[in-house]
Amino acid sequence: MSLMHKREVSNFMVIDQDRRLFNVIESESGHEWWKEKVLEQQEKGRKLLGLPSSKDADVLKKEYQDQFGYTYTKDSVLLPFS
Repeated sequence: MSLMHKREVSNFMVIDQDRRLFNVIESESGHEWWKEKVLEQQEKGRKLLGLPSSKDADVLKKEYQDQFGYTYTKDSVLLPFS
């Protein structure tokens, strides 16, 4: 008997501490690419955090906004500010 496992969708938050903005990225393929991009920006002096989470994207958006006062945006916070 073979067991079929539903592939877990996990989320990755990219948090811009300077602009107080964040993204929630839903991914089935892991977070390595996002981690690398956050690290690249940190090396350029940006105050970014990358946090994986197994919580639902809508829950993350609400909790982070309510708890920390940051604003969710669909625009990538990885892009440098202009």
